[in-house]
Amino acid sequence: MNELKLWYTTAALDWSQGLPIGNGRLGSVIYGGIEKETWSMTEVTYWSGKTERIESHSRGKADLDQMRQHFFAGDYKRGEELAQLALQPKKQNFGTNLQMCHLILNVEHQGKDLQRVLNLENAIFHISYSVNGNNFTREIFASHADDIVASRFWSEHKGGISFTLGMEGQTENFTKWLAEDATITFEGQATETMHSDGKCGVFCQGMVKVVCTGRNHCCRGRSNRRKKRR
Repeated sequence: MNELKLWYTTAALDWSQGLPIGNGRLGSVIYGGIEKETWSMTEVTYWSGKTERIESHSRGKADLDQMRQHFFAGDYKRGEELAQLALQPKKQNFGTNLQMCHLILNVEHQGKDLQRVLNLENAIFHISYSVNGNNFTREIFASHADDIVASRFWSEHKGGISFTLGMEGQTENFTKWLAEDATITFEGQATETMHSDGKCGVFCQGMVKVVCTGRNHCCRGRSNRRKKRR
């Protein structure tokens, strides 16, 4: 059976051109190319806003009868105005789902023969390219069993893996710090001002860990060091 794949030979310039992975809870849209790649991380419960009672000024059946009179008489404009007054109370802090953070990968070389592939059968994102005859590969997938997003980098040349890894929060309330064991830990809150007041939302905490395996390989993770906020 032929494999089902989304396959590209050019870099994704922005989020809309990226390729998605996910496990039902954690997900990421991956875009970029050889020298720079961004993983836009999301989590299903990372919502702004809060639970609150919304007051309605509707009189129920009386308002419905009045709307119907205008609609049936062809006065759709007035019927719509009444519907908005009765059925759409003032929005408060309903909120919306937000991106949690961006992981940003930078490598120190340029390459050619780029391939970006999303395998729709096994849900693995794959990017490959070559530098002076040395083939490089990156794979990313979201595991449902382990509930993580994982990635693997490798090259045909010993010591060929070298990169910097950064993190950017997507809300104002976001803090990250780098531990000595190549782990970036972060905390944040889902706040925004379009669908809520910018002060309420779900809190998050997570980490990204770099693990090096193989002989004579070098990999580096970097983050701006900041103190943890209490």
